[in-house]
Amino acid sequence: MKSCLNCDAPRLGDSTYCTACGQAYKDAQLSFWQVAKSFLSNVFTLDNKLWLTLYALIFPARLAIYYIAGKRKSYIAPGRLFFIGLVLHIATLSILLRAMEDDIGNSNDSIYQQAEHIRLTAVYDSLATIYIPEQGSIDTLRSQLFKINTDKNEITVGEIDMISAVVSDYDISSEDIATLDADFIIDKYEIEGFWDKILVRQGIRVNADVFGVLKSFVGNIFWLIAVMVFMTALILKMLYLRHQIYLTEHLVLSAYTHAWQLIIGSLLCAGLVGYCLWQDDLTLIIDYLEDSPAIPIYILVLGMYSLVAMRSYYQEGWVLTFVKWLIASAAYLVLGLLVFVVIFGITVLIF
Repeated sequence: MKSCLNCDAPRLGDSTYCTACGQAYKDAQLSFWQVAKSFLSNVFTLDNKLWLTLYALIFPARLAIYYIAGKRKSYIAPGRLFFIGLVLHIATLSILLRAMEDDIGNSNDSIYQQAEHIRLTAVYDSLATIYIPEQGSIDTLRSQLFKINTDKNEITVGEIDMISAVVSDYDISSEDIATLDADFIIDKYEIEGFWDKILVRQGIRVNADVFGVLKSFVGNIFWLIAVMVFMTALILKMLYLRHQIYLTEHLVLSAYTHAWQLIIGSLLCAGLVGYCLWQDDLTLIIDYLEDSPAIPIYILVLGMYSLVAMRSYYQEGWVLTFVKWLIASAAYLVLGLLVFVVIFGITVLIF
């Protein structure tokens, strides 16, 4: 190769890299491994920098202090590390949801099975009185055929009834929710108002595909976390206004802290799926989330990490730092809830 393929500068001797632009002297033909290696190297920085960054990330605020002080060559930049953590978190959340899909799907299917039982029971009752003279025989045969309590004429939708609060004002029956088209329900119950129609229509669609909504929300979780990174920086700016620190510095601390939280959350999701695979029963995931102290411990660890990070970065006393941490945590929860509601509402409306 006599010249650089990138800038056409002549090659000097047997040099490995172009002296003009720095590109390596390689053939233009690409292999799949070359593309994959380049992608992984550029996105995840698979070199010594990654391991130095992960080690420094163990210590709260250390990376932010290094970055602000100018030590940037040896560590991954806050924006890139946050992106890496976010990609890992979304990927592991998707795997977790995929593992929970059968359990959620089976619960959702039970609504329609109950609705079909009720429909068949009504057909049976209308015909049985014609051909079976004794009421006792009718009741015995009904219980044997359908294996349900046919005295109840209502479907038990349980925890997956996503729209009970929406439809309660219109007294829409669970059976209609499970068996009728949304537009037919709107006409049947004479629902008026533009937003009422949208809420009922989307609510019924959500109820029919809870897992699909969850997957859509996971796809939009980037915006939730990205907004909260910036909101955290604003909160810190207000709390440490007298320190005359630029908003950018608070943003660096927020990005590194959130990156650590995302990586730990990814490990938690991966560990949960791995444990259930080891038990050879993925349906244990929901039970484990309900009964295990893993989630409270995870939240506690996140809180302690952010507390120590504030103490290490802003160098104030523990008492004052703790008070500001409480204020910041309360503001974070309130703003996070508002952002969550907005993004989840948008997800539901466009689902």
